[in-house]
Amino acid sequence: GIVVYLVVIFGLREWMKKREAWELNTVLAIHNGFLCLLSTVMSIGFVVNVIYLGTNFGWLNAVYCGTGVPHKDLMYLFFWSEVFYVSKYY
Repeated sequence: GIVVYLVVIFGLREWMKKREAWELNTVLAIHNGFLCLLSTVMSIGFVVNVIYLGTNFGWLNAVYCGTGVPHKDLMYLFFWSEVFYVSKYY
């Protein structure tokens, strides 16, 4: 994997030396806006679920995913955790 990464990075650098630079300001602004929106939605979803778990099953169970919480109530917490994980590797 490292060799492929290095070949791509240095190969693209050599390839772009003879070409005009790309204007990516709009694309980067849209990308950053999407990441900000996604982070906001993930944070709200996570906090709402932790508050729900804390008020219904106790704060210790909410923070540490305690055994006293039914699996169906933890699914949203796991969902937002998975969305966060996937958002870092897309």
